[in-house]
Amino acid sequence: MLRSTLRSALTALFTFTLCAEAPAQLVWTQLQSSPAPSARYEHASCYLYGIANVLVFGGTDGAALLGDTWTWGYSTPWSSGQRVWTPRPGPGPAPRSGHAMTRANLDSGALLFGGRLASGVLSAETWLWKPTGWQQLSPAQAPSARAGHALATDEMQADVLHLFGGRTAAGLSNELWRFSAGQWSLVSTAHSPSAREDHVLEWFADGGLLLSGGRDASGPLADEWIFDGQDWRVSNAHGAAPRAGHALAFESLLRRRYMSVGGVDGLASAQVAELTIDGRWLTHATASGPAPRTDASLHCAPTLSVPQYLLFGGRDEHGAALGDVWTLEPLRLAHTEDFGAGCGPGPWGNSGPHLFAMNAPLIGSMVEFSALTAGHMRRAVLLFGVEQAATPFGSCQLFVAPVKRLPMQRLTDASGFVYALAEVELPFDTALIGTSTVAQMIEFTSAGRSLSQPVRLHVEE
Repeated sequence: MLRSTLRSALTALFTFTLCAEAPAQLVWTQLQSSPAPSARYEHASCYLYGIANVLVFGGTDGAALLGDTWTWGYSTPWSSGQRVWTPRPGPGPAPRSGHAMTRANLDSGALLFGGRLASGVLSAETWLWKPTGWQQLSPAQAPSARAGHALATDEMQADVLHLFGGRTAAGLSNELWRFSAGQWSLVSTAHSPSAREDHVLEWFADGGLLLSGGRDASGPLADEWIFDGQDWRVSNAHGAAPRAGHALAFESLLRRRYMSVGGVDGLASAQVAELTIDGRWLTHATASGPAPRTDASLHCAPTLSVPQYLLFGGRDEHGAALGDVWTLEPLRLAHTEDFGAGCGPGPWGNSGPHLFAMNAPLIGSMVEFSALTAGHMRRAVLLFGVEQAATPFGSCQLFVAPVKRLPMQRLTDASGFVYALAEVELPFDTALIGTSTVAQMIEFTSAGRSLSQPVRLHVEE
C-alpha cells in the first residue's frame, strides 16, 4: 500500500486554517458489576481472544494471598449486552502474588509462571489456563523461581512467549527466557537491559517486544528496550518518566496506541501517559477517574468502534488494596461521513466512483481509503485537504481544496473486481482534535474523468 506522511503540512493546515474546538479528553467510567473480584494488587492478568476478553488470577489483598480465577467479557457468544465478571471455579495454582501471565495461543489460553507463595517462598511453576480449567505443565527446564517478572506474547508468533527479569533467591535477574512448543529455553543476546523487577513487557508493533521501566537497587527506572527476536536495543522513544509497578496496554485495532497508568516514580499515581506513534511519551488530561495506584492491571479490550481500556485493582498511596474497575476511552469518537455528490461521465453515470475511509481518523493514525473503480481505470488520485464550497471541476463539483494529491494503487481481486487504495498519515498533534478535513477521488478512464462523493473526516484522539 502507498504511504504518505503529511505531518508538517497537515499540522499547519489544521492548526491555522480550521476552527478547532477544545481538545477532547479521554474519559474514565467506573463499572459496577456483581459478582466481581475482591480488592487486590500484584495479581496477574492478560488479554484473551474470544468472549472472555480478560483473565485475572490471584494477587494479595494485603493480608492474605488469593488464588481465585476470573474472566471479564460477554456472557454468551455474539452477546450485545454488557461485559461482566465471571468466576472460574475449579482446582488451579496455589494462591500467590507477583506472578505473570500472558496469552498462550489462539484458543483463549494463558500461560502463568512463578510468583510469591505463602511465607514468601518463590515459585518456578508453569501453568496453562484454558476455558476448561487449569493444567500444570512439567517442561524439561524452566526459569528459576521468581516474582516481579514480566511475560509477553509476540503477536506475530502467537505461540512464542518471552519472560524477562524478576527477583530470584539470588537477587534481581536480567535473564530472557522463551516458551515455545511446551518448553522453556534460555535466550542468549549480545545486549541486555539491566536486572530489574516490577517492569512491564508488551508486544512492539514494529516487531518484537517492548520493555518499559521497573526498579533495581537504585530505584525506579526510565529506560525502555526493544527485543526484536534476536537481540535487545535501547528504544529511541523520549519523555519516559521513571516507572515501576505501572500498567501498560497496547491497542492495535484502531491505532498503534500504548497507554500507561500509575507507578510514576514507583509510587501510586493516576497519571495516564501514551507512547505515541512518533516515539514520544505524552501525558493525557482525563475526565474524573480512578484514585492514584500502583500494581494494577490494564488491558485493551476494544469494542468494534472504541479503543477501550480496562483498569482493575492495585493499591493506593496508603498501601490499601483496591477492587474498583474502570474503562478508559475517548470522550468523542472520530468518524467519517459522506456528503455532496460524485459525478460521471463514464460507466459510473452521475453518481461517480464510491470512496470510503476504512478506519476512524484518530490523531497519530494511518487512515486508509478505498474506492470502487471502473474496470478500465487508467489511474486515480486522492485529493486531501480543506473543505470548500462546491467548485466547478469540468462538469463536476470539487468540495476539497487539496493540500496533498496522492496516487491511488490499482488492485484487482480474485473475481476481477477492480478497486484503488491510498493511505494518509495524520500527525500526532493534539491541535488536530475536534477538527475536520475532506477527501475526494478523481478517476481517469478511457471515457473521461469522474469524481467521487466527498468524505468528511472528523478527527479525534
